[in-house]
Amino acid sequence: MKKRLSHISDADFSRFLHFAAMRPDLVTHDHLLQKLTIFNFVAPIVERYAPKTILEIGCGLGFHSALLTNYGHVTATELQVPGSFVARDADVANARTIVFEKLAKREVPFLVNDGQKLPFADQSFDLIFHNSVIEHVPDAVDFNRETARILKPNGIVICITGTPALCRFRLVRDYVLKLPLILATSIVREAVTGSRRRVSDRLRALVPQGAQGPLHAPAVPGWYARLKHYVYSPAYNFLVLDELAKSAGIGKDAALVAAYEHFRGSVWNRLRYYFTPQTHGQHYRDVWHEMAEWKLDRWRTSFTSADFDVLEIIPFRFHQILEATWSDKINAALYHLAAPLIERLQFRVPPRFASEFILTARKK
Repeated sequence: MKKRLSHISDADFSRFLHFAAMRPDLVTHDHLLQKLTIFNFVAPIVERYAPKTILEIGCGLGFHSALLTNYGHVTATELQVPGSFVARDADVANARTIVFEKLAKREVPFLVNDGQKLPFADQSFDLIFHNSVIEHVPDAVDFNRETARILKPNGIVICITGTPALCRFRLVRDYVLKLPLILATSIVREAVTGSRRRVSDRLRALVPQGAQGPLHAPAVPGWYARLKHYVYSPAYNFLVLDELAKSAGIGKDAALVAAYEHFRGSVWNRLRYYFTPQTHGQHYRDVWHEMAEWKLDRWRTSFTSADFDVLEIIPFRFHQILEATWSDKINAALYHLAAPLIERLQFRVPPRFASEFILTARKK
């Protein structure tokens, strides 16, 4: 494939895609091409500030951390089990180690974080990078204060996150257009006795033996939408259950019992659950709440309230135009092909028209 990325070297482009070809058990060609295209827009910002020490929060398998080693000493952090984004909870740590060994230019220390506090001393880094992380934390301002704590004076944070346009796109593509499929799937779930895809059966497997709790779901805003994240990937979304239980004023085991009893005894409740649109972030009450929280002014305020100066907000990704199919291969190819055009136009397009943007901020 011909490289169309101006800020990714020919050597890195070849090395990374060769790695995908050699290790299809770890990553697909399409996923890695997408990662390279995303980093193409991050690289010039990193170059501009010439950091010596860099942290990536939410590094996943570590491909962006490996690319960041071109610019300085990189440290990476992630949850203990970062599972759902690659759907292989058990072997992510091993896969990450291989990525760092084969693709990083220098050693990348890795530390686990608990999703609340970052395991680093004050003023440890010149630059912090995180991609699609801030929308998954319950309080963006608290998260930004924590990143400010470990940044050196005048340190830089590069944040990638989404806009309401991305929320609307996901709602239309993954819910409205799939309504017939959702209906058919729901009928199959209910028709097949003991189906493991039925929400009540999944919850039954998660309820600890001997646990007791209410017979009905408590009146907690966004119970269905938030519970969906936990049921889908309990190891990755363990904090969701903590939040739901706290909001209900009951223990975690009791919350699971309440959810199980709520769905076990009612087909109507299960159907409502299946037809509840999925949010991207785990703590949003519903997609409308998510759209409201993802407004550009709210993202900007989450940084300024944590003593950052927002330097720029740059649009760089347009799912609704370039990644609108259900094929990862097509989406990755279109985004890669369009990268030169996006580079030429990105400073002329208002960020609200993009699906994702890059926010750069400086610690005061």
